[in-house]
Amino acid sequence: MLLLAVFLVVFAMYQLWDIAANKKGLEASAIGSAFVGAPHTAPSGANPLSTQNSNPASGQSSNQNPNSDPGNSDVKDLQVTAPTANTIPPLPPKKLTYGNMSLQAKSAIVVDTTSGKVLYKKNANESLPLASITKVMAAAAATDLLKPDDTVTMTPDALATDGDYGFSLGERWTFENLLNYSLVISANDGMVAIADAAAKKYNQSGILVKTMNDKAQQLGFSQMHFYNPSGLDVDQTKSGGYGSAADVAALFQYVLLKYPHLLDATTQKTIDSTDESGRAFHGTNTDEIIAKIPGVRASKTGYTDLAGGNLAVTWNAGLDHAITIVVLGSTFSGRFSDMEQLVKATINELGEGSEVSFGNTN
Repeated sequence: MLLLAVFLVVFAMYQLWDIAANKKGLEASAIGSAFVGAPHTAPSGANPLSTQNSNPASGQSSNQNPNSDPGNSDVKDLQVTAPTANTIPPLPPKKLTYGNMSLQAKSAIVVDTTSGKVLYKKNANESLPLASITKVMAAAAATDLLKPDDTVTMTPDALATDGDYGFSLGERWTFENLLNYSLVISANDGMVAIADAAAKKYNQSGILVKTMNDKAQQLGFSQMHFYNPSGLDVDQTKSGGYGSAADVAALFQYVLLKYPHLLDATTQKTIDSTDESGRAFHGTNTDEIIAKIPGVRASKTGYTDLAGGNLAVTWNAGLDHAITIVVLGSTFSGRFSDMEQLVKATINELGEGSEVSFGNTN
């Protein structure tokens, strides 16, 4: 009996101990479940663009890279930043070449004057109205007929010409001063006064225009012909002078070789001159981009209703490396943008060895 009583007491104590142990296990399990199942709340100031990986099956949420070792507590949150205008680098500007230009001109040519090679051409042999580019041939022909200090008088015929450039009737100029001033500001009345002076000296009306045409024929400029020394339209259908872009480029080359300083004044933005009485004159070059063209050696603009916008320029692409560009049949402003494109494209086409740039004349 005593042994049975001891056995029952021991058995009862074992049962009580087992119940207590199970109760503690259940409490620990409940606490763990509550911790695991609790919703994740981002701490204050957390980046809303931080990548958060969730496992809906387990209810677990973590900022940890799913491909990393889950036991590695040193793995940092993956930060994703949206690109902004400041972080996206701009595309480099498209390099201008002869192949991607957008010219308004009907005709154009680029000639390496040093080698004679044609670098670019567009309808270069088409005969078109020259407008005031005519004055370049007039200047060359007049230089053959008149001396630098010959007197040129402003005549009624000259002042009746279209365009008022500030001259007065009877005003007297030296031929050299009036020619330079007229080329820079493109004075039509100045060129007619020079033609009148030549006619008076040789007692032959129209001798200047005749000399211009004779010279064009002698030089082989097959598309070139002149009707007056200014290039003004004769009427609504007839221009004062005609020629091709190729002819004009060859004319510039000829003038720079035979009369090296004849067009020097045309390379300046402005000109100051005087008549024989000492009256001062100030003029602005009609070539609006003259200061931007590197190493410019000669320039002449032209514009009439029939011609549209014309521009011819010879400039240096390097030491003793002359380039002549001619633009015919553009618009009043288009001739300048066309010339800018052609100069820039030529610099690019010449390669990295070129030391000049458009807009930098240093």
